[in-house]
Amino acid sequence: MNAPDISLIEARLELALLQAEANVTRSADLYLWMRESGLSPEVSASLYSLAGQNHRLDGRLVTLGKILVLRLSGFAKRHPDLTTADACAAGIDFLITRAPMLAPLLQPLARALEVEQPLLSRQGVPEASVGACFAPLAEMLMLLCDVESGSA
Repeated sequence: MNAPDISLIEARLELALLQAEANVTRSADLYLWMRESGLSPEVSASLYSLAGQNHRLDGRLVTLGKILVLRLSGFAKRHPDLTTADACAAGIDFLITRAPMLAPLLQPLARALEVEQPLLSRQGVPEASVGACFAPLAEMLMLLCDVESGSA
């Protein structure tokens, strides 16, 4: 694996900032966004379930699911030319590929969105934008998981 572009201290700071954002975001606001975005009830239910997932990272219990949903919603909002489902699917595909330890967490949502390979070849999905939004998150999570497992 290549050396990370961020240090452990930077990764911990970024996680703290993401956790703070998740702490001040109400679940009801996320659900309202899901429903207003035209997502199917099945996809909305999967996103809502994901938002409730807590996991231990770097010795701390974090609302990882909510952090992921916030990042997916932010990407979808920045790309109004895409359907919300396509924007979320692109993010999920990228995260599963770049941070495989997220696969078990994201698979139910991927199934609900019917994510198929190669997703990024779908017309209109801006591959560079997907990477710009999700690569730093994937890198941070991989680094912190390495620390958690003792391999960093």
